[in-house]
Amino acid sequence: MITTLDRYPLRPGLLVEWIPEPVGAAYCVEDVRAPSYLQEEHIRAEVLFREQGVRASSWLATAFDLPGRVELEAMHSLLCTVLARHESLRSEFRFDGVRLARHTHPSSHVRLRMHVVGEFDSGARIASYLEGRFDEATNPLDNPLPTVFAAIVRPESTTALLASDHSRTDGYSLFLVPHEFAQLRAAQQDGRLYELADVDSHVDHSHAERSRAAAIDADHRGVLVWKRFLDACGGALPEFPVDRGVADGEVPEWAGLHETVLSEDDAEAFGVACKEAGVQFLSGLVAATATAAREIGGSREFHTTVPVHTRSARGAEGSLGWYVNSLPISVRTADAVDFRTVATATHGALRTALPALKVPCSRAWELTGTFPLLRTMISFMDLRNTPGSEHWAEWNVSGLGKPPPGDHVFLWFIRTRHGTSLTAVFPDTVAGNEIIPRIAARIGEVLTTVAATGNRSPLPVPA
Repeated sequence: MITTLDRYPLRPGLLVEWIPEPVGAAYCVEDVRAPSYLQEEHIRAEVLFREQGVRASSWLATAFDLPGRVELEAMHSLLCTVLARHESLRSEFRFDGVRLARHTHPSSHVRLRMHVVGEFDSGARIASYLEGRFDEATNPLDNPLPTVFAAIVRPESTTALLASDHSRTDGYSLFLVPHEFAQLRAAQQDGRLYELADVDSHVDHSHAERSRAAAIDADHRGVLVWKRFLDACGGALPEFPVDRGVADGEVPEWAGLHETVLSEDDAEAFGVACKEAGVQFLSGLVAATATAAREIGGSREFHTTVPVHTRSARGAEGSLGWYVNSLPISVRTADAVDFRTVATATHGALRTALPALKVPCSRAWELTGTFPLLRTMISFMDLRNTPGSEHWAEWNVSGLGKPPPGDHVFLWFIRTRHGTSLTAVFPDTVAGNEIIPRIAARIGEVLTTVAATGNRSPLPVPA
C-alpha cells in the first residue's frame, strides 16, 4: 500500500500538473505559529544534505482513480477546495541560516498554476516524468509551497496524484485524500455544496505542540525514557542490527522492497494469536522483526523506534499534516524461548515507553544532546476503518514515497481489508540488497507460522 512510482500501475493518457504559488502581500507576513520540532528537524536535515552536496528528495504521495473523464476546469476546482481545507499545504518555511520561520498563506492568496504536459503513450514514461517533477517541485528549500497535483485524463477514468514534502504530510494523510476527493467530486457532479466535516489545522497543532514542549526540561519522565534508551544504544540513535555494507561517512542511495506478508485470513489469525498472548498486533510485528534480526544477524538485543500518531482531537482525524511522534523500544531477544516470549517483552517495552508520548521526539533529542539521525524505524498503520477503504481496490489507491539517501532501514507495515503488507527501505549496497530481503522473508515466515500455529520456536542464530 506504500510503494514507488515505478511500481504503481499508471496508464497512458493526458498528463496535467498544478503547482500552488503564493501571491499578494500576505507572501511577506511571518506566521507567529511556530513549526513543529519534527518539521524543523526535517528542514534542517535538508539544509545539511545540501551543504554536503547531496540532493535529497523526501516526498510522500497518493495516487487513485476517479471514474470517467474529469474536465480540467472541474479538477482545478477540486484542487482549490483541497488547498482551502488543509492549511498545511499553504504553509511555507524560510530558513535564514539560523532560524526557521513559517509563512502561511490564506487560500485567497494562493493560485494553482496549471501546465498541460501532454499525451503519454506509456505509463512507465509518465512515472519517470513525475518522479523528476516530484523531486524538483516538492523540495522545501526551492519551493515556497512544496506540493504538486497531477492528473492523467482518459475518456474512461482519471488518475489523480498529490505529492508533497514530508514536512507537510504523514503516511496516514495519504489515505485520507482519495475519500475526500471522491466526496468532493460527487458533490460537484450533483451540483451541490460539499458536506465534508471541517478539519483542524496542522499549523495550529504544530504551534500548540511546540509551545507545550518548550516548557519541558531534561528531568521530564518522557525525556528520561529517551535518555535510558540512548544510553543503552551507546549515546546515539540506534541502527538496524545487521551489516549493511556502509562505510563511515558514506551516504548511499536507497533501495526498497514491497510485499504482502499476511493474507486477509492470516492477518486475522495472527491477530488472534497476539490477543491470546496478551499483546497487540503492533507488538507482534515488532517481535517478528526482532526475531528475524536475531536469527539472521545474531543481535542479542533489538533497539528501534516506533512512530505513533498524535491525532487525538476529533478535528485532526481528517486533517492533512505530520501528526507523528515516536517511541523508543528495546527488546532483549537472546534469552527468548519462543515468539510469545519476544512479543510479551515487546509489549512491555511499548508500555514502558509511553511517557515519551508527552514529548516530541525531536525535543527529547535536543534535550539529551542527541544528533537527530534516525536510522531504524518500524511503522504500523491499521487502515481497515479509514474513510473510503472499502473502495480502495476499485479506486486503485496507493501511497507512494521517496525517502532520502542514507544508512537507514525503515519498515512500514500496513494492514488493510485485504491483508498486511511490508514496505522496506534500506541502503542500496551489495550487503544491503542481500541481507534486508532475507530479513523481510524471515519476518514473513515468522508471521505466517504464528498465524498458523499460534506460536513459533526460535531458529539457530549465526555463530
